[in-house]
Amino acid sequence: MILAGQSEFKQRHGCIIAKQGKILGSGINVSRNHPDLCQDPKTQSSTHAEHAALKSLRGVNLKGAVAYVARIYKNGEPAMSRPCPRCTELLRAAGVRKLVWSVDNSMAI
Repeated sequence: MILAGQSEFKQRHGCIIAKQGKILGSGINVSRNHPDLCQDPKTQSSTHAEHAALKSLRGVNLKGAVAYVARIYKNGEPAMSRPCPRCTELLRAAGVRKLVWSVDNSMAI
């Protein structure tokens, strides 16, 4: 959740990818405008935290890794952060075997 706090978006997301207890990479949602990125035309276009974390790990074997995704509101309270379908597909294709995300004051698997 600390990582999510580094985002400057209204809904701040952070993603950590770990394997065998070691953090391999991380990312936060950042403002971007590019057709290959996850975008919602009704809101601000962004690189999702999961996509940013994967970009930081190009060439790293992620088979069996776990991705942790968290979201906080501007006031610091935790919120639901289930990865979007595209990010879920990207993580699975990269070899991530398990997704864990924030659900208000807890985590879902």
